[in-house]
Amino acid sequence: MKPSKIVLLVFSLFLLFIPYSDGVQSSKPRGSILAFIGPVISNESATEGLFQAQSKKARFGFTAGGGYEHPLDLRMALQFRLLYTTGGAIYEYGSYTMTTRENSLEIPCLFKYKFKPGEGLFAIGGIFFGSLLSPVHVIEDDQGTHETAMDPDRIREFLYGLIVGGGYEMTVRGVRMFGELAYKQGLANIKKDEGGPLRLNTINLIAGVKF
Repeated sequence: MKPSKIVLLVFSLFLLFIPYSDGVQSSKPRGSILAFIGPVISNESATEGLFQAQSKKARFGFTAGGGYEHPLDLRMALQFRLLYTTGGAIYEYGSYTMTTRENSLEIPCLFKYKFKPGEGLFAIGGIFFGSLLSPVHVIEDDQGTHETAMDPDRIREFLYGLIVGGGYEMTVRGVRMFGELAYKQGLANIKKDEGGPLRLNTINLIAGVKF
């Protein structure tokens, strides 16, 4: 089974758990469905000289997804999310530019702590795992733009890592909203061959609603 299908299967199991968990813990605050979107700054933690480039810079993109927040009490909660996010970096050479486009499907499992009950500031931290979705190299030179799929014998699709961040919740005209800034550090070395590890990281800025 492909890693991307495993990600969807695990998230489906989380969704099956939602009705039961709310039903047996009716004395606690009820859970919330999340929907969010926002910009992403992605990069790669690569061994110096891995691609023998003159310089490397971040790739700008976006993330979007949804999830479920399960309260533990008035301050603490667990979150399970499913998101699509862009990843990769841009390598500059003398006569051309190479973009590694490593978009992914991910499940973050997060612990959330509110600094006071109700609305206001909160902190999050946890882990994520997921799968690369058809990673490619995009070459831009004098002849135009050329896209080449990454060799599956040299790239691992499975991802995992850590997430840490914080945000703010508020209600605007009866709609519960939140903003969040988080850093995601990949721990998986996606390179199979020699030449040093290659890990993905992103800075996510999202805005979302809670139902």
